[in-house]
Amino acid sequence: MEHSAGYSSVQGGGFSVTSLAEGSEPISEAEEINEVRYLQEKGDKALKTSGYSDALQFYSEALEIDDRNTDVLLARATTYIKMKNYALAKKDTEILTVLCPDSSQAHFLHGVALKYLKKSRHALKEFLTALDLGPERVDQLTDHIAATAASFCSITPDLMQSLKEMDPYKKMSEVGACLYAAGRYSLCVKMLEAAQKFRTNQKGITMRVLLTLANAHSALQDEDQAIGLYQECLAIASSIHDQLYQTKALVNIATLNLIIGDYHQAIVHYEKMLDLEAELREEAGEGRGLPEFWTPQLQSGLHLNLSVAYKTIGNMTDAMKHARKYSCLLEKMGTTGKQMAESYYNTGMLSVILQNYKEAAENYKKFLEESEIKGDQKGIAQAYGCLGTVCASLGDWKQALRYHQQDIAIATKMGDMRMQTMAHEMLGDTLMMKKDYDDAVKAYDAMLKCCRGSDDWLEAMGYCKTGNAYKAAQKHQYSLYYYQRTMSQFTDPKFKLIQMTCMYNMALILVNSTQLRDMQEAKGYLEKLIPHFESKIQQHRDEDSHCEPNYHKQLRECCDAMQGVLVKLGLKDTALQYAEAFRKRTIAEMPNYQIKSKLPRESSSFELASMDRLLQSVSQQTALVLYFSLLPKQLLLWVLSPTGGLNRFYCSKSANDETMVEQICALVAQLWKGRDHRQMMTGCENRALPHKNSEKPNFMVSEEKNDGIQGKENQNIPRSNSEDSKPNSCPQRQLYNWLLAPIEDILMKCETGSPLVVIPDNNLSCCPFGCLQDESGITLNQKFSVTYMPSILSLDIVVKSEQDFLKAQDELNFERLQARHGSMNKYLTQYVLDNCMVSNSSLEDELLPPANPKQVSNPGLLRPDKNIDRVSTMMTPRPQSVSRMSSAGCKKTPADRQTSTLHPLPKLTNSVSLKSIKPLGSPPGLTKLLFQDTLSTLTPWTSTGTDITRSHRMITEFQQISNKERCVIIGNPQLPQSLMLHGKPWQPGEDLAFAKQEVQLVSSYLDVDPLTGKDMTKQRFLEEIAKATVLHIATFGCWDEGTLVMTPNDLSEIDEGCPQDSMYLVTPGDLLTVQMRAQLVVLNCGWSPYRTDIKHTDFRLASAFLAAGSQCVLQTLWAVPNSTLEVFYYHFYQTLQTGSLITVAVSTAIRALQEDSRFSDPFFWTPFVLIGKDVFVNVRKIRHAMLDQKLDETEEVMQNLCDQDWLNPKSRVLLAVSREERLHKLQLHICKVLQDNHRQPQAIHSLIDLLDEALKRLHTEENNKKTTRLCNELNDSLGAMDILHFLGFHFQAKGPYVENPYVVYPHWNFQDLLVPTYDALKALADIVKNPACVQALCDLFPLTQEVISHLIDLLSITKHASEIQLKVSDLSVRPLWQKTKVKALLLAMGFHQIGMLLAFSNVPDNRRVLTAVLQLLLTVSSHKSQVLLYKLDVSLLGKPPSQKVSVGMKSGKLQSLCPVIVNKGQVRLSTPWMTVVEKPQEMTEKMKLAKSKRITDRSFSRLQEKARSWHQMTVSAQGDVAMDDIGRPKTYPSKVKVKPGSSLTQERVPVDEQPKLDILMTGQRREYAHYILDHRLQEVANQNQEEVSNLYLPYVQAL
Repeated sequence: MEHSAGYSSVQGGGFSVTSLAEGSEPISEAEEINEVRYLQEKGDKALKTSGYSDALQFYSEALEIDDRNTDVLLARATTYIKMKNYALAKKDTEILTVLCPDSSQAHFLHGVALKYLKKSRHALKEFLTALDLGPERVDQLTDHIAATAASFCSITPDLMQSLKEMDPYKKMSEVGACLYAAGRYSLCVKMLEAAQKFRTNQKGITMRVLLTLANAHSALQDEDQAIGLYQECLAIASSIHDQLYQTKALVNIATLNLIIGDYHQAIVHYEKMLDLEAELREEAGEGRGLPEFWTPQLQSGLHLNLSVAYKTIGNMTDAMKHARKYSCLLEKMGTTGKQMAESYYNTGMLSVILQNYKEAAENYKKFLEESEIKGDQKGIAQAYGCLGTVCASLGDWKQALRYHQQDIAIATKMGDMRMQTMAHEMLGDTLMMKKDYDDAVKAYDAMLKCCRGSDDWLEAMGYCKTGNAYKAAQKHQYSLYYYQRTMSQFTDPKFKLIQMTCMYNMALILVNSTQLRDMQEAKGYLEKLIPHFESKIQQHRDEDSHCEPNYHKQLRECCDAMQGVLVKLGLKDTALQYAEAFRKRTIAEMPNYQIKSKLPRESSSFELASMDRLLQSVSQQTALVLYFSLLPKQLLLWVLSPTGGLNRFYCSKSANDETMVEQICALVAQLWKGRDHRQMMTGCENRALPHKNSEKPNFMVSEEKNDGIQGKENQNIPRSNSEDSKPNSCPQRQLYNWLLAPIEDILMKCETGSPLVVIPDNNLSCCPFGCLQDESGITLNQKFSVTYMPSILSLDIVVKSEQDFLKAQDELNFERLQARHGSMNKYLTQYVLDNCMVSNSSLEDELLPPANPKQVSNPGLLRPDKNIDRVSTMMTPRPQSVSRMSSAGCKKTPADRQTSTLHPLPKLTNSVSLKSIKPLGSPPGLTKLLFQDTLSTLTPWTSTGTDITRSHRMITEFQQISNKERCVIIGNPQLPQSLMLHGKPWQPGEDLAFAKQEVQLVSSYLDVDPLTGKDMTKQRFLEEIAKATVLHIATFGCWDEGTLVMTPNDLSEIDEGCPQDSMYLVTPGDLLTVQMRAQLVVLNCGWSPYRTDIKHTDFRLASAFLAAGSQCVLQTLWAVPNSTLEVFYYHFYQTLQTGSLITVAVSTAIRALQEDSRFSDPFFWTPFVLIGKDVFVNVRKIRHAMLDQKLDETEEVMQNLCDQDWLNPKSRVLLAVSREERLHKLQLHICKVLQDNHRQPQAIHSLIDLLDEALKRLHTEENNKKTTRLCNELNDSLGAMDILHFLGFHFQAKGPYVENPYVVYPHWNFQDLLVPTYDALKALADIVKNPACVQALCDLFPLTQEVISHLIDLLSITKHASEIQLKVSDLSVRPLWQKTKVKALLLAMGFHQIGMLLAFSNVPDNRRVLTAVLQLLLTVSSHKSQVLLYKLDVSLLGKPPSQKVSVGMKSGKLQSLCPVIVNKGQVRLSTPWMTVVEKPQEMTEKMKLAKSKRITDRSFSRLQEKARSWHQMTVSAQGDVAMDDIGRPKTYPSKVKVKPGSSLTQERVPVDEQPKLDILMTGQRREYAHYILDHRLQEVANQNQEEVSNLYLPYVQAL
């Protein structure tokens, strides 16, 4: 059917397909498509010519045919919009968005229709959807978006006009900012998220978009999304160094983290702001202020938020630091009023937590003044209450109560119920400290009346504190009522802390009940409380945060209560487990203990060991163990036998109202009745360090820490010997009845002198068990060898230390046995160990195939009729007589030593005898190789257990294997006038005069030189105690903290102000970094004559020495006069001279004191106790060992000075020095340079210049024609000269003067160390600006390659990827952070712990130091690449590659030669090179070896020639200078100045005349020049020999 003509004839109106079809036949689908297309084209033409009505008619007719045609719908919608018929346009576009949801044009038209229909929100959504779906008409879209957004926010006409000129990205960002300013956060998010889809390099606009978008998410409380956007903004700002946006991003990130409760991350970002502030100050320079955006308000708010965050995570020290800075900034800004008052209040509150009560009082008074100025009655009342609490803490009860009454009066007058509640609560707390419990109950009742029903938390606290008051008043039924009411009424999780407090107090009350139900209830409570308190302590320890002392006290009380309950329930074994679990914490909580004991970090210090494990520890030794536990109302005693396990358990109860502790303490205090206060003041030296809480009154220190034993019996009691004569009246007898009489039958069965170990508890640690007397007056020391142990764990440690000591003795005996017969035993053993049996089946593989004349070194040896079969030499199996352990365990009597003869060596035979196989190339027998048949004995036995032999064929070895035991005496440190201790200045006063006298006396007893005065540095102390067998220490100390005072390290001179405690204070953590081997440690420190009570100690210091490896520690339980110590030490060390058990020596010294009428009172002779294991000490043997060591040192010096082999022949084979060993030596030299830096600050820079010149001369030899003089800075620095000699520098005197000699530069880069040393010195130039870092490096070097690798990884990640947040628990960080010395280095560089996060203070100074330390570590690393200094490459991170141990012999490859290394490094071949027929494989190996040897020889020749030419150029240059000085004629002026004193017989001497070289001096200079050349040629020869050795060693076998 033709329709085209009809269509073209239509002029007006129109017709529809339906009207044409009426009464007509149906048209096809193709015809419909063509019809629709035709109508659409007609409509498009009409639309272009603005014929909107016609266009609309055509589109409508087309849609009648196909109503789902999207193109026609789009066209008609556009037509409607042109005709401003937006309602119909909206209908078409709605259909379009359904039919084509991904059509950008459809959503755009829909948005336009909605926009003009005043539906702006929906229109904006459609525009944004259109923008998201396609980039078409971006400018048009963004214009519509801006126009639509104007209805939601205020966009001025000027801004709207400027928006039209902007690019789409900037336009969208501006509109988004306007929406955010108008509070349209959801629309802002959509707008800016759409803007982010534009790709642009406009960093500034991108940061603004991210910041605004993050602000919008934050306003919508989508904190996680906001933090992520802020992080993106921060990353871009950091990359382009835009400090304004960095500040904005950091502020918002930190604030959001505070809001969501992530205080650790908040602190990290606030500290990044501090780093940014330091960077801004450095860029601004001195005298210039910070940028405008860094306002004073920002600075003060930063420190306020940091203080709050640090307080929340428990880091009170840093919280206090920032609180002080906040107050200072407010004062500088002139701020007054509420803000200033609150700053003083916060600072005072933190001071109370840190127990700085004086500072707290000052801040609270300022708080009061500010509140009074502003008339803030609430602040005034709060200030009075806080001042009352501080005065109570200082013991000023009268003033405290006055302040509290003023607080209550103001609160009552104001009618503020919350204020009244707080005022009554603080009054009640003060009354509790005063022990006025009845009034405290009244105060808490008033508190409850004010808060009941209004504040749940305060009400719960009121009930709990009322229960505490009744409990303290011994009204337990009332207290239980309040505790139970609190737990039942307040069950919400937010009251968990109060519930745990109630549970704790209820358990302590119920434990005293006799009802089974109450005991089981108490046990259930305690099973929850003990893990709770332990986890809290563990958490604070892991996070390095402030831990309340109450946690430790409460844990102790819970453990004691648990023991009491378990004993009542008949579970005595479990009670012992709990007692030991708490007791071992003294050692387990020490820093570095987990590393030393190789325990996993996750292991808790409070773990219940099984009973079998405890008995196993006891069974490892021979002593009877008395394990005491002193509870408030009970005394528990477990008797543990090495063979019988738990022999007996005994429990005694207090018979009166006094607690068991009070009764025991009263008896111990009676031992002080012989104490003469005046004598103590004049005759006893004060060696006690000030306590950490020295501001506290004495009553609080003793009560809270259980620090002392107060007894009325020890005051003003005259000495009376008549009382001591009564057996039942003396305190020693009464204590015996209390403690030991119940097990007297067990003690009587023990043999006299048998060992007895006492493990005391609490105040029993100050009870002198050894001096307790039975009914017959015999002391425990007279029957037993009594020693103390802090716990069974310490017993375990001491047993292990004893085993290590005995193992070292066995090693020594074995080495001495090996050194006999001219060390032939050693070579024989090694030979047998290195050669194994070869099975018979392997012989077939060793048979030679038919020989090829072209594949052998000497074809003339081949015969056509016979092939020579070969087999490897077979060695005998390892004989049993060579066993190391059996040899080590042998001991010879003196008679045996006199009759000792030289035993012949065993003969080695082949284990295979095959007549058909002819062995070729077999090594000669050992007798021939070792010249055993030529040996004869000169001395069969020496003092060191060896012998002396001789031989006419060789120089036999004489190796004296000396014992390494020694005595070390340390005391009287040299201290400056003031030092920093616990953050406060400490003035030690004058030197310890008696300590000086004491170490001199003890040194005379032991015949050693003491370590005293300026030589007694902390570093030297830690070095010396590792070598000591007997150690005596007399210095300041603290028993509570387990610390000792040494002379500050020399490097403390470079630090301004007082030395910090880390420079001179030896802590338990420091001791545990040392592997000690001491048998005896004597401690005389930590006591004060001013003390009026007996101090309870938990043996913390002694436990630290035991954990470090010592076996026994001798100390006193209280201070005794110096004259008493003189007598005791004299008899003690005299007894040890010929060898004695330590307990015997102590008993002997005690008897000497008892026999002296001056010291017969028990006060003088009872306090000496031994902690550890009773061991045998022979001072004479140790002195002999020290003499042997001195002889060894003398022999070594003489051997180094002489070229001949006087005692031992030098090895002819130089062992190859690995790169790790070279770098280890370099670390030692670097450490010396650092130590000398404070004496010669310019030495490092001079070294850098000298090495730079050396490297240039190696590059350009012409520079060697110039001379260089050594500067004074280097000449006066011992460390600098050592490192120059190490690198191959020499020095030649100039003329007659020795000063400022010529520098003879190295002729080669020896061992490739010049460049690493140069880089290391450049790093040191920056490191020395940080004294703490210098000190830490000197304490730390040398490092192992594993530690260096870990440090490099950590520093490179911190430097190049600061966005990576490390934790102290990370596998790569934990090994570093747990080590005290490595941690000190990291802290000095700017690392610090925030909870479990490891943060870095990224200030400019710290960045420079970090880069310098990283560069230094890379130079001394054997495998890390320098690339890590410039970028982070993860492929370079990780541990050092494992060193492959070369397996001794490619021996099968040169079987025709069978090279063997015999003693002294001599190589012997069984056959010459070309005398036997070899395998083809061996021939190939020979050729490779020969080629390598040829290359090595050529390199050797080149190096020798270079050394000679280099020396010639150097000497020529020096000669040219000499010729300029004296070789050419000189003209003198007519008049010259002469020296006075000339006469007719005395020739006049010009003032500036240079001395002339005489013949002797000239010869010396010439000989030294030849020495330098010879030395360098010898170095080249040694290098060649080492390389040749490296070629041959893989093929040889060592004997």
